[in-house]
Amino acid sequence: MFACIHVPDALAAASSQAALLDYASAFSPRVEDTAPGIVVLDIGGLDRLYGSKAELAQRLQDYTTTPGLTIHIGIASNPDAAICAARGWPGITILEQKMEATRLKDLDIALLPLEPEIQTTLLRWGVRTFGALAKLPAKELSVRLGQHGVHLHRLARGESTRPLPPRK
Repeated sequence: MFACIHVPDALAAASSQAALLDYASAFSPRVEDTAPGIVVLDIGGLDRLYGSKAELAQRLQDYTTTPGLTIHIGIASNPDAAICAARGWPGITILEQKMEATRLKDLDIALLPLEPEIQTTLLRWGVRTFGALAKLPAKELSVRLGQHGVHLHRLARGESTRPLPPRK
């Protein structure tokens, strides 16, 4: 399981990154400095210390909240689904395992790491949501958009898997 802490305000995100990394490190030794305002941590096994996923998410939010700073928390079975959840909804969002695609389907594709030409192509095809992208055949996406298209398809379905790179 993974949690993402996201600061949606771009100005606050840049200035709060060091604090976010410190907050996340207080909970888990496996922390990824993902992007300005986005930190992912491995929360596997932390339920023994903090209780349920909801209780852990609430503790994360309470611990990271400072006056004037809005924090969104996403919890999912993989880092990228947790990031999408934190970026896609305010507050705390928990994606249950095997339900990621169902929960993510209404999110705008603008939340995905899209290159401008791929975004233009998808919009031309009428693909505006994660669900619409997830319905496309992966093989056809590979032919038309290459491996990046297949990766985007996995992200839209909440199925992308990757290890957290070690923090430098």
